[in-house]
Amino acid sequence: MEEREQPDPMVARAEADPHRPAYHFVAPAGWLNDPNGLGRRGGTYHLFYQYNPDAPVHGAIHWGHATSPDLLHWTDEPVALAPDTAADADGCWSGVLVDDGGVPTLVYSGHVDGRQQACLAVGTPDLRHWTKDPANPVLTGPPPELDAPGFRDHCVWREDDGWRMLVGSGVGGRGGAALLHRSPDLRSWQYVGPLLVGDAGDPAPGDPAWTGSLWECVDLLRLDDGPDVLMFSVWDDDVLHHALCWTGTYAGDRFEPAALHRLDLGGPTFYAPQSFRDDRGRRVVIGWLQEGRPEPAYVEAGWAGAMSLPRLLTVGADGGVHQEPVEEVARLRTDLLHDGPAGDGVLDTVAGDQLDLELDVLLPPGSAVEVAVRRSPDGEEQTAYRLTRGEDGTATLSLVGTAHSGEVPAGDDRVPLRVLVDHSVVEVFAGGVPLTARTYPTRADALGVAVTTAGAGATLRAWRLDGVWERPRSRRP
Repeated sequence: MEEREQPDPMVARAEADPHRPAYHFVAPAGWLNDPNGLGRRGGTYHLFYQYNPDAPVHGAIHWGHATSPDLLHWTDEPVALAPDTAADADGCWSGVLVDDGGVPTLVYSGHVDGRQQACLAVGTPDLRHWTKDPANPVLTGPPPELDAPGFRDHCVWREDDGWRMLVGSGVGGRGGAALLHRSPDLRSWQYVGPLLVGDAGDPAPGDPAWTGSLWECVDLLRLDDGPDVLMFSVWDDDVLHHALCWTGTYAGDRFEPAALHRLDLGGPTFYAPQSFRDDRGRRVVIGWLQEGRPEPAYVEAGWAGAMSLPRLLTVGADGGVHQEPVEEVARLRTDLLHDGPAGDGVLDTVAGDQLDLELDVLLPPGSAVEVAVRRSPDGEEQTAYRLTRGEDGTATLSLVGTAHSGEVPAGDDRVPLRVLVDHSVVEVFAGGVPLTARTYPTRADALGVAVTTAGAGATLRAWRLDGVWERPRSRRP
């Protein structure tokens, strides 16, 4: 008699959690953080990610792996990297996927004895099997004179004379930094110098654009018909702060910054983004959505961490870096729940924990509109976003009850507002500016939607969205 595989109790706990997203990427169970090795190869999208399959805590970090035909529906693949060599015994931390003359190659941070060092692994054409380079590590750390508070996470690309690599780091007494290196072969690296150094200074309390003492997850990219962009995430004294980017010009082994931008108004909720260019020429970015509930709660639930929806990066009319969900997300729409004026109050026909709301907001100076989701009938539980416009014409998006807010474009008094609800994840985009939140209602009836206006007008189209996961899943496919 054939023996049946026993169900995985941690996966079962994760699947039973009502706060677990249904159309955002989540690991089968355990811990998830940074997206890594994003790309498209042979018609298939690949997502690698920081993963602890053994517990929903940041422990022995592996590289998880998933594939998708459409950036929506993901298949779990075998774990790509495990911490099993002297160069990465304490974890295989963040990095990238590159093509080295037809050979898929991962460049990642091996974590050992409290430090990080650059390591390589080469893969089979289907990216499912990986062999670590016996010469690892290929780069052991920053120059000691920098007094760097850390050294991790890699951005690697080819230029005419060979390879370039940025590593997230910092310069003691000055601030975060992206350190530039060059190599002819991915294995022999020469330190060039800082591509850019920030200014940690003394931050104002809660400064949403403070650049901190260490930059993580650096990513250098160029937007079509636009500026060069240096993305990074801000770490300081073991605290994860937020994701930012500089726009400017990369030339001659230096980056000349022009303007600093916030990548999400939700503070540390959206962190460690990584981007790639797909075969359609789109610049797509995915970030890690941290948990917003206490550790004992997500340990009991059996899972922690989700990925943002894939976002399209473009240059806005104001010269800023704008983001919207990729167009594929609309394929998940099923029932059209509302199509017309948004009204003023609780919507009778729109409710649920998997929703896509599109509002066209007329927002003249002195007006406001508020959208509440995951709302209980009595309003005691809800997650609410407020879009306001001052008499000076400045439009602001805020998460009600928090300090998370920021300015958004409001050309000709109109602001497109999109609200995507997926159980504990809410991603909102106002005029191309995102504000992401996590929400954990305690009541099963916290499913309502309400729209209230003060001098503003709004039309609404609302859909229910399908989930994307086939079950059961396994922690170690």
